[in-house]
Amino acid sequence: MDARFKQKYPLLQEIATGLRANPFVILVLLMPFSLFIGKSATDILVSASAILFIYQSWRKQEWAWAHQRWFLALWAVWLYMLIRAPWTVEPLSALKTATTYGRYFVFSGLISSLPFTQRWARILLLSVLYGVVLFICIDTMTQYIWAANLFNKASNYGSRLVGPFKRPYVGVYLSWLSFPLVSHLFQQVCDRTTLRQSIIKLVICLSFSCLTLMTIYSSGERTALLGTLLCYGLMIFFGPSKKRFLLGLIVFVSLIISIPAVKITKELLTSNHLSSTVNTPTTPTTGPIWQVVLQEIQLKITSSKSSYQTRGGYGPLFQDALRLARKNIIFGMGPNQFQYLCHIHHDPKPDIKKCAYRHPHNAWLTIFAELGLIGVTLFGAFFFTVAWRIKEGWQHFKRNGFVIGLLCVLIYRFFPLAGGMSIFLSNNAHILWLLAGWLMCFLNKDSQSKASHSIPQ
Repeated sequence: MDARFKQKYPLLQEIATGLRANPFVILVLLMPFSLFIGKSATDILVSASAILFIYQSWRKQEWAWAHQRWFLALWAVWLYMLIRAPWTVEPLSALKTATTYGRYFVFSGLISSLPFTQRWARILLLSVLYGVVLFICIDTMTQYIWAANLFNKASNYGSRLVGPFKRPYVGVYLSWLSFPLVSHLFQQVCDRTTLRQSIIKLVICLSFSCLTLMTIYSSGERTALLGTLLCYGLMIFFGPSKKRFLLGLIVFVSLIISIPAVKITKELLTSNHLSSTVNTPTTPTTGPIWQVVLQEIQLKITSSKSSYQTRGGYGPLFQDALRLARKNIIFGMGPNQFQYLCHIHHDPKPDIKKCAYRHPHNAWLTIFAELGLIGVTLFGAFFFTVAWRIKEGWQHFKRNGFVIGLLCVLIYRFFPLAGGMSIFLSNNAHILWLLAGWLMCFLNKDSQSKASHSIPQ
C-alpha cells in the first residue's frame, strides 16, 4: 500500500518526507496565517521558532547559520541596541525593545537554513503565499464594495480598510507578500518560448497583478500603492531585454486600467442596490456615477493621508526626527525613544512627555534618530553583505522571479524617501525579517546550484 501510494503520489510523499526531516518549515509557513489572528500570534510564533532553533543548534552543535556575514552584521546591530538601551530617557522601554528584537534576527537565520530551494518546499511556500494573498484580496475587496468583509466586519478607519486584520495593514502586508509572486509569474511569461504559452502565462500574470494592485489601492494606503508601483519598475529593469520591456509595458497599462475599472464596478453595484446601503466614508452613494467616482477619488486623496503624510513626509514630524538625530548624532537616542522625546503633540494627552507618534515613519530616519551613525553603519554593513552575495551569485538567480521580487520589496521598504512603519515595531518586523530570511535562503551559497532554476512552473 505504501509503495503504491509513493508511486501514485510522489510529490505528497516527498513533502511528507521533507517535513519530517525539517519540521521548522511548518512553523515558518504558519507565519502568513498568524497575521489573521493578530500581533500576539506572530510574536508567539517568532519567539517559539527562535528559541527552538537555538536549542536545536546547541544540541546538534550546528552554528553555520550564525557565522554568515549578513547575520554577524545583524548580531552587531542587536548587541549595540542592548548596550545603548540602559543609557536612555526610558531605559525599561528601550531594554524591552532591544532584548526582544533579537528574535527576529534568529528567525531570519532559521529561514535561511531551511531547504526552500528544494522542489517540495518551494511548492509549499508558493501554495501558502498564493492562498493567503488571494484570501486577503477577496476579503478586502468585499469590504471595499459592500462596506463589510466576508465576516461582516466594517472598517473603523474611514477609507483605510482593514480587511481580515484588526488594523489597516492590508495595503502594507499585501504589497510585501504579493509582489514576489507577481515577479515569479512575470518571469514565467518572460521565459516562455512559444506564443501560446506566453499568452496563457501573461493572462494569469495580468489577472493576479491587477487583483493585488486593485486591492492595495482600495485599502487606502497610498504609500503601499506607490511602493508597489516602484517594485514593478524595478522588476522590469532586472535583466532588461526588449521582450521584458514590452511585457512590462503591457502589465503597466493593465494596472492603470484596473484602478478606474474597480471603482466603476463598485459604483455600478451600489447604484443597482446590490450592495449594502449603509453610507460610510468609503462608500459614497448619492449622485450620478461620475460624481460618486469623483467623491471617492477625493476621499482617497484626503483620508489616505496617514500620520506620516500629514505631519511627516518632510513636515514637522520629519524635521523633529532630524532634530533628535542631530542631538546625538553618533549614538542616537536609543531604541524606542522617539515617542518620548519628539515635540509633536497635536492632540491633548495625559502624558505630555509622550509624542503623538511612535516613530518618524521612515526606515532610515528611524535608524538614524534612535541608533545614530553607529546603527546606520551596522545596517549598512548588513545591506553591503547582501549586495555582495547577490553580485557573487547573480548568474544563478537572474532568472528566478521569486528572488527578484524579494529584492524589489526590500529595496522599496528601505528606499530613502519612502514612508512606512518602523522596522522596530512588532506588527512590521515579523514580515520584514521573514522576507529577508527567504531571500538569504535563496542566496545561500550552498543552495545556488538548486536555486539557479526558476521556482516550479
